[in-house]
Amino acid sequence: MAHEISRRELLKALGLAGLAGGISWWGALPWTEQQARLRGISGAIVGDDVEVGHRWRDGGFAFQEQVPTKQFGVAIIGGGVSGLCAAWRMQQAGMTDFVILERASEMGGTAKSGSRAGHRYPWGAHYVDPPSKELRSLCKIYEDCGLIIGYHPSDQQPICDPRHIVRLPHRNIFAKGAWSQGRYPWHLMKASDYQDLERFEQIASHWSNWLDPSGKRAFGFPLDSVSRADSVVRLERMTMLAFLQEHRLDSGVLRWSINDRCIDEFSLPIESISAWAGLQYYASLAPRKKVPPAKDFALPPEVEAIDPTDRKMSWPEGNAFLVRQLLRRISPASCRTSQMVLRVRNVPEGVRVTFLDLNTRKIETIAARCAIFAAPKYLAYPCIPELTALGRSEFRQMRYIPWIVANLRCRRRPSFPSKTPIAWENFGFRSWSQGYIYADDLPTSDAEEDEQTTLTFYACFASSPDQERRSLLREGWDFWASQILEELTRMHPEMPDIVTHIDIFRWGHAMHAAYPGFLFGEDRRKMQQPCGQILFAHCDVGGLAVFEQVSMYSVGIAEEALRRIKHPFTSIQ
Repeated sequence: MAHEISRRELLKALGLAGLAGGISWWGALPWTEQQARLRGISGAIVGDDVEVGHRWRDGGFAFQEQVPTKQFGVAIIGGGVSGLCAAWRMQQAGMTDFVILERASEMGGTAKSGSRAGHRYPWGAHYVDPPSKELRSLCKIYEDCGLIIGYHPSDQQPICDPRHIVRLPHRNIFAKGAWSQGRYPWHLMKASDYQDLERFEQIASHWSNWLDPSGKRAFGFPLDSVSRADSVVRLERMTMLAFLQEHRLDSGVLRWSINDRCIDEFSLPIESISAWAGLQYYASLAPRKKVPPAKDFALPPEVEAIDPTDRKMSWPEGNAFLVRQLLRRISPASCRTSQMVLRVRNVPEGVRVTFLDLNTRKIETIAARCAIFAAPKYLAYPCIPELTALGRSEFRQMRYIPWIVANLRCRRRPSFPSKTPIAWENFGFRSWSQGYIYADDLPTSDAEEDEQTTLTFYACFASSPDQERRSLLREGWDFWASQILEELTRMHPEMPDIVTHIDIFRWGHAMHAAYPGFLFGEDRRKMQQPCGQILFAHCDVGGLAVFEQVSMYSVGIAEEALRRIKHPFTSIQ
């Protein structure tokens, strides 16, 4: 069995001994044992070089704006999900006079993916929830991407193509040497844990059904359409831990499970995240009842058996599937990768955008009537000095959380007890990681019929993000590969013998943090205000780093850009 150590010990190994606290960590093997563990395992740190961006951010090189070489209607800065959804909306409206400038070598942002030996895998976000009919623009995107194949005649709710719905058991938890299926380690739970769990589910159900006098819900999407009643705002201003304490939900198992979901969904533990964000996962889905099957259509039995509120759509490559579908609907000539934007400046006729081509090392400037800044907002002040001149300091309040993602190539699936089949998500109780996902058996997988498989490992560093980010980037492949392998060996003792390759992606600014007061607060409201002809998108200004919220917010920003350049359209919001 793997040696269990405290979080303090691993932080000491990282040079961060003063940050002890939170959930315990595992691993931190002595160097000689790390080398022995990794013998015969290949791999690398993958992803684009971040140093050039860091040098520019820190004033490492000078540049001059050039004479504009091209004129566009709209310039989109950032080719992640936000920028792509904005581009999709303009293309759909018949406005093709736009360009997307993306710093990385490929589009997608945190929805990137990779492949090896016929196996596709994600480097970031990896699932979405089936939509409800009220989310019109999201349904339009999903229709266009082939996810929605019709609408139910009885209630007009969208019918999602069952090929995209996860059919594997959703979750396995490893705790005290044994596996449990579902969200909780059932074999560890006592009567008091079950009582607290029942009360929490009643509270979540209450908020799921809650409506204010105007008919607005307390939770859901889009974020800016939910109720701002005093009781809802109060949730957004307190921590999730304070909420649990207020309701005397003291079960350690329940708190661990909620903490794990908060980190997995929004990158913050319960002592730091707002209670509204913490409850969003449990209360955001509108109550759904099973309805009679549509005429001439029936879901496969294994999909029909899944609770409608717990259905997920996922793909071996994660949300890169959606990125690929969006890119198929956007002209390739409009997509420019390896372009690092240096300056976005308002001028009387619109904007000037200056950028560095990372391939040719040449500086170029383009003109546009309007710009959508769909990049993370830690880039806002270096790119748009005008914000500082205008006294706009709200973007400095953004805080971003680092993550590490690894894809492990294995000779075969890891073993499970006979009564516990491998699940889509598999993770450890009170672990330092978010465990791993197994996607080779998803309906859309085209992995070769062999015993080899790929596991995708996730871990979030939210205790002290700035210091942990530096350590994440400082330590190399040997260190992180050994920690990841040790973590998974705790769950599956055979891991050192079956893993053949480990690739690692380090996300220094993976997700912004929904601290109390941010989502409904004044700073975020100010962030949404344009700066001249520069509009702001991205998941951080949108509020929540989930595809549903990001896509709908970006569609709204794209429609505002269409208004500004006077291009005719009919809103799909």
